[in-house]
Amino acid sequence: MKIGTNSKKSGTRRYKDDELAGRLNKAASARSAILEKFRTRPGADDPGEIQRRAARQEIANARDLRTAARSASRSAEDARKITERSAHEAAEQAQRIV
Repeated sequence: MKIGTNSKKSGTRRYKDDELAGRLNKAASARSAILEKFRTRPGADDPGEIQRRAARQEIANARDLRTAARSASRSAEDARKITERSAHEAAEQAQRIV
């Protein structure tokens, strides 16, 4: 074994082989790509965006209607059960009296 030789493999990990300037350039280009992606998004006044927003609002309204209908159905079912129970109790009480 020779003393002073480098035992690391030359092809370990690529990012460790890059110099600082190369890594900084890659990070800067990634940041600029993300910024460009953000800039190319359609604005609030874009017809497609307005249509998507309207579609989402319609979906939300339909969801609210379904929720309200379920709530009303539960309330009606609870009222029906209470009425049945009170009628049943009244019938039992009338039967006990007789």
